[in-house]
This record gives sequence, C-alpha cells and structure tokens, in this order.
Amino acid sequence: MPSCDSFTTPSSWQKLVTAPIPTPSVNRVEFRLYDANVSPAKKIQTINLTVPSQTGQIERALFQTMFTIPATGAYCFELYLRHSNLAGIPYIIHVDDFAFGEFGATIDSTGSARIGGSLGLLLYSPPAASKSYFAGCSFGTGPISLGSRKIDLSLDPLLLLSTGGTLPGIFSSFSGVLDAGGKASAKIVLPNSLAIVGYKIHNAFLTVDAAAPSGILTISNTCAFTIQK
Repeated sequence: MPSCDSFTTPSSWQKLVTAPIPTPSVNRVEFRLYDANVSPAKKIQTINLTVPSQTGQIERALFQTMFTIPATGAYCFELYLRHSNLAGIPYIIHVDDFAFGEFGATIDSTGSARIGGSLGLLLYSPPAASKSYFAGCSFGTGPISLGSRKIDLSLDPLLLLSTGGTLPGIFSSFSGVLDAGGKASAKIVLPNSLAIVGYKIHNAFLTVDAAAPSGILTISNTCAFTIQK
C-alpha cells in the first residue's frame, strides 16, 4: 500500500418506522487502519466522517476522504458504521459499495428519486482537481468504448439528452469544472409524470485533459436509481 491513499463508501441508514422521524439522526462512518506487520495488528489511524443532517426514513451519504499512512507496507482495516438509536428506533444499515486504495473518480446520488423531486449527483475525482467534467445518464450500462477504456453507460436517447445541454432544467450542472478538491455536484429534476415511474437510470461522468490518452483523464463508476411515485 502506498503512503498516500483513499477510501470511499456510499452508505445509508434505513429506519424501520412507518413515518419519517422529525429530526436528523447522528450517524457516522469510522474507518480504522491497522499495521499488519505486527501481531496483533496495531491500530495506527482512525478517521471519522459524519453524515450530513438528514431526515426521512432513509438517510444516505457518500463518505470519502484522502489520508496519509507512515510508509509503504501491509495494512488491514475495519469499517465501522454508527447511528444514534433515537427512542429505540430499529435500523438497517446498508453499504452499497466500498473502494479502498487509489481511485480515479467516483459518483453517487443523494436525495429523492420520486417524480416531481430532484436527485443530486456527487462527483469526486481528486486526480482531476480543477479539470473539466462531463456527466451523463442512460437507461443501460453499455458499455461505451473510450479508446482502451470504457464508461458503463449506453448510447441511447437519454444519454444524448443528458449530455446535449438542451434540457438544463432537468439535467443541471452536467458539465463544468471540479473544484480544487476534485469535487462537483450535478442535479436531475424528475418530471411529475407517472409515465416515468419504474425506469432505472444509470449515471456516470468523466474528466478531460488534453495530455491524457484520448483526452480523457478519469472515468467514474456508474451509480443507478429507480424512479418512484
């Protein structure tokens, strides 16, 4: 493992209640890094990331950070998820994915996938800080070949609409520039139409650099959501 690394995980807390709670829960993800060269393994670093204040029956967030370890070596880790047990409310905790190590770009969604609502897309690519990005969505996962690499989207009408810039009221900030930390946000505003309920939408983005192969610096994973009533 190199001395500078990263981890990211989209996680959510599902409250097993019949109505949204009135105030946010206090939730966090704790990442624990251990030196595996000694026995027993010695904990050398703990990173705590707190979930943004949310209410509702599901609280969802993308946790990600960069960190530095003392030297190249062998390490093991633990991922610890905590919630405040408000009045004994039962929870189910979900970890959708977990990436550990050097990575190029990640995307995750937050918000409501209900018709008439809006869904945020969280874009993250530290190697492409201050570079231009382009996001898109499609009904399938393709993939589409990009030189020797690929992006897991399909070349369909939805991809053309989301990348064409003709519907900024629906596909907001689908292109732009990442900030100095390699982050940006986009948004999908879902029409209030029953005709779109049940469709599964896949989302991804890439960053560009003239010096990179085919002009593409990083390509994200694909995250998906299903439109609900």
